[in-house]
Amino acid sequence: MKYLLDTCVLSEAFKKNPDQHVIEWMDACEENKLYLSVLTLGEIEKGIGKCQEPIRQDKLRTWLEFDLMERFKHRILPVDLGVAMAWGRIHSESEKKGTPMPVIDGLIAVTGLVHDCTVVTRNTNDMRMSQAKLYNPWVDIASSSP
Repeated sequence: MKYLLDTCVLSEAFKKNPDQHVIEWMDACEENKLYLSVLTLGEIEKGIGKCQEPIRQDKLRTWLEFDLMERFKHRILPVDLGVAMAWGRIHSESEKKGTPMPVIDGLIAVTGLVHDCTVVTRNTNDMRMSQAKLYNPWVDIASSSP
């Protein structure tokens, strides 16, 4: 099984006091089964830009550029034509039902759907309409072992 890690999962690993369930789940995974969306890298870049603490900003930049981008360089999924078209169909349906998905979360979820990945996220409510397989390691502790 392949997993697409949402930004909140990666951010959890960088916290001072991360949720142990999330860390244990990530540690149990084979790294070659973990993927990132190019949008996740953009969200991390945005967070670095907004950071007001220079030392933390430097640590985050190093983590992004020399850890994440290097470790995942062959497992970063793009928003390509297939993802964009699937997102357009799914997003329009969710809007018709009165439950539109946030754009970035929707694109990440549909990237998982198109690439047959389970999307690992805390934002399951925002992504539910995507039809992607979802896993929340904060609460679904035993339901999706790596």
